[in-house]
Amino acid sequence: AVKSVSSIVKSTALPSVFALVMQIGNYLNYGSNRGAQKGFTLDTLQVLSRVEGFADKSYTLVRFLMDTLESERKVREQALDDMKYCEDAARIDFEDSVRRLNELNKAVDKVNNVIASFTGDENEKFRTIMTAFVTDGKERIAVVQKQVEEVQESSRVCCELYAEKAKTPISETMTKFSGFRKDMEEARRLNLLAKAKKEKAEKRKQEQEKKAAASASKAKAKPKVSKSLEGSGDESPTREKRTMRIKNLEKAPLAMRKPVQSSATKAAAVGGGAEIEGGRLSIRPSLLPSSSSSAASSAGAHFTALSRGSVGPTERKSICPAAVNSA
Repeated sequence: AVKSVSSIVKSTALPSVFALVMQIGNYLNYGSNRGAQKGFTLDTLQVLSRVEGFADKSYTLVRFLMDTLESERKVREQALDDMKYCEDAARIDFEDSVRRLNELNKAVDKVNNVIASFTGDENEKFRTIMTAFVTDGKERIAVVQKQVEEVQESSRVCCELYAEKAKTPISETMTKFSGFRKDMEEARRLNLLAKAKKEKAEKRKQEQEKKAAASASKAKAKPKVSKSLEGSGDESPTREKRTMRIKNLEKAPLAMRKPVQSSATKAAAVGGGAEIEGGRLSIRPSLLPSSSSSAASSAGAHFTALSRGSVGPTERKSICPAAVNSA
């Protein structure tokens, strides 16, 4: 009780918190008869947890107070620390404790009077032991009485400081401070939960926006439909053309090689009746005599067939019209 009342009276953080509460109340009651107040009683602290917000019913005035005190953490923590003994002090019936202390002091005085009635040498040992007991009891009672006086003086100052009635029991005053401390702690817990919930929702929203942007970029990266397919009604995208790369060979395959041409095949035949061009034997009837035109045509077809065979073109040094006629 001594620590709780003393910490409340000597606190510098509580007046700062209460000044903020008074400013909030004057702002809410501006323009009314309750506005422009210079103080309030401790019973007003209980009302803070019952004043709800318009949009969010769970957001009370005490939660707003704790949100405001987030920027003044030193004041908030000091105020909570100054009220930490109030709950234990509220359980103590101070008036009853003072009454029992007075009764105990009277009982010790009775023991002291009884010791004085025992005289004689045979009672010397009894007087010695009981005298020590009374002396120790008186000392302990004196210490407790001094604490009682401190509590009484602190209670008087506390009632004057926080506008409580002079006859208000100190346990009742401590109960009001203890309840306000609980409301502050609960409001701060709810604020932290709401903050974490809000951050989680923002994070989820950002992830959804990223997914939407990624899907949009993928949609843009898809190949467009060709105009020919658009006109035909086929909306399926065109397939990309793929080219096959073949390693250059040092020697071409047998089927791709050009036939070897000798100098004799490149030259025109004697008499100009036949010639080989590009490994193919051709007969020009216009250069042959008229009598052998039909034979030249058949010979040209014969040699053309030979040049297209698998063996390859026939190499001859020279072909003359006479040889054609004989054939």
